[in-house]
Amino acid sequence: MAINTDILDAEQMTRAEEVFAALLADEGLDCTPGTAVRELVARPAAVLMAHLEAYKRSLLASLDLAAVAAGEIEGDDGVIDALASTFRVFRRSGTASRGSVILRLASDAMTYVGPSYRFYAGDHPLLFSPTHVGVADMTGLADSADAAYVPIRPRGDEWYMVVPVTCPSGESFAAGTKVQFTGGVGNVLGVSVYSPVTGGGKTETNRDLARRVLYGVAPGVLSTPLQLRGGFGDEFGIPPHRVAVFGTGSPAQRRDPEGKGGVVDVAVAPSGDCAVGHLLFEAVGTGGDYVGTLADAAGVCEITAVYAGDSPVKDFQVEWKAAPSELHAATDGGARYTSLQTAVITFSLPGASGPFSCEAVVRRVPDIATMQTWLDSSDRRAPGQDTLVRAPAPCFLSLSATVTGGELPEESVRERIVRHLNDLPVGRGRVSAQDLADALQGTGTSLVYPVMFSGRLVLPSGSRMISSPDGSLAVPSLPGVDPAEVVFYASAEGVRVSRA
Repeated sequence: MAINTDILDAEQMTRAEEVFAALLADEGLDCTPGTAVRELVARPAAVLMAHLEAYKRSLLASLDLAAVAAGEIEGDDGVIDALASTFRVFRRSGTASRGSVILRLASDAMTYVGPSYRFYAGDHPLLFSPTHVGVADMTGLADSADAAYVPIRPRGDEWYMVVPVTCPSGESFAAGTKVQFTGGVGNVLGVSVYSPVTGGGKTETNRDLARRVLYGVAPGVLSTPLQLRGGFGDEFGIPPHRVAVFGTGSPAQRRDPEGKGGVVDVAVAPSGDCAVGHLLFEAVGTGGDYVGTLADAAGVCEITAVYAGDSPVKDFQVEWKAAPSELHAATDGGARYTSLQTAVITFSLPGASGPFSCEAVVRRVPDIATMQTWLDSSDRRAPGQDTLVRAPAPCFLSLSATVTGGELPEESVRERIVRHLNDLPVGRGRVSAQDLADALQGTGTSLVYPVMFSGRLVLPSGSRMISSPDGSLAVPSLPGVDPAEVVFYASAEGVRVSRA
């Protein structure tokens, strides 16, 4: 392996070279500068000695996990792995992220998205399988191993279809991120990210691994906030700052209003934008008035659209309910954002008759039900403690920022800002222009003040717009939502960037 002399101590190399030259001179060899012995023996030996000394210092420094976790030193991979293994913590390998892309179409003609298509978000490929076929009428069609059928739906003067994708590199991309595509263009006008591409991860760095070790290794039974954060990190790869724990007495804990104790809520949000999902349900009714129950509503924050068959429902109402549970106490309000919540959806279709197969378009934190099942296992549940996993209350951000300097194109600036905002801690409660400046640090691009923020805060029932003209946005305390349980989300469509 080549030795990088740029990182070695020059003074130490010089001293070592003089020592080797003196030793060789004692043997009668000419070691004056410029001679073959000096250049080909003494100097390489000095470099090797300095390299070994630097390596020794690196090994010793790697024993200081606090310094590695703080970013003060890089640490040696092998040493960090060995130290972490003594705590039964192991480096995570990279995993693919998942989401979907939306294809804008010129018409509702049947559209094939097959092997000739290639999707790219930046330099990262977005893969899909099998061939996806967009059709205007799904009647009588069934997926096969070779083809999956998806509906083509109208949007203004255009149509669209949605294709699920994976990103092997594990990168995250927010909703609205532009996607380049190659292959048979045909009916396709453009492509962008629909449901955020999230849930993946790169191979863990020394710093992240050391942080996990220092944060605490979760025991089998999880009862304290530290143990819960460590457990969700070990099992699901969710960083500690995206896990918030609320016990009795917290304004964000509404399942124990009498303060009896033993009730804990865990708000969990993987880094990245809030996912978009499509959930099926059946609706029945008479006289054009329909009602249906969305039984699988785990982690759903809001329902943004409803389709009866292939037709969009213009007006619908949602009532959130709590499913009965033997393990957890929850009212309708206390079950909100959890795996216990269900949604009763009502709407009117004048002149219609008979039942409808319906689809709800939702914003949700995925895998809440899986996390709850994992936490409820008999070898992990704390005796006498009712711990319920839920999504945080979301605040969807919109902002306009002007930048100057640097060479980053506006799209790259937007991507950096979105990525940074989607990784702020749960319960942060405030977002400001400083967060945008932090996202651009080291790029040579500067922020022009002020920055205008607004946000749509999703409440247990309905939503509320909040705004601020002073370059920051704070979440107020409202009935049903406390700032400590709110997470910020940003999409490429909601962040406008221009250059001065």
